[in-house]
Amino acid sequence: AGEPDLTAMAALHRSAYSAGHFMALLPEPVLAEYYRLFLGGGSRILIADTPSADGVAPVAAGFAVFGTDLGRRINQFKREHRAAIWRTAIAHPLMAVGKVLATTLGRETPHDPAPWLLLSIAVSGSRRGVGTALLREMLHIAEREGQHRLGLYVRHANVSAINAYLRTGFRIVASLADQYYMESSVPSSPSPSFSR
Repeated sequence: AGEPDLTAMAALHRSAYSAGHFMALLPEPVLAEYYRLFLGGGSRILIADTPSADGVAPVAAGFAVFGTDLGRRINQFKREHRAAIWRTAIAHPLMAVGKVLATTLGRETPHDPAPWLLLSIAVSGSRRGVGTALLREMLHIAEREGQHRLGLYVRHANVSAINAYLRTGFRIVASLADQYYMESSVPSSPSPSFSR
């Protein structure tokens, strides 16, 4: 992915994530700025394109963001876009209070996160199999680069995503405030890669 993909990624994020996901409530320009922080420097963004109806330009069917040093970038986003985050929290007070309570009152299982993490994966609702293809491609890239583990965090309530991750070889390693930490061992033999 590159700069020209950020607007499409923001729109796809808002449509793919449920209204119960705080980030999906942020304005699209703010989401585009969020994903800009993950272009390069140890992180990757994969885009799955499909032909457009008119056949002129490809349309983003899904994307995945993964890599290293994600926590620092998330904290940078929170600092730089504090006002937009507060405006969104004020506009959705029940969700904001629920998030604060879950984070404050939730019990955390100690865990050692993998060096490579999946930050987000978003797929157009009409594109079945794209998420699995993106996950497999991430594992292929991790294997090529000598990584042995790929981890992710998923909300407890996101049962469909949890089941999809379990089918792809992830396992639940820890439970945090309102999410699970899941991890997959990276295969040591090459897996097929889809074309870009």
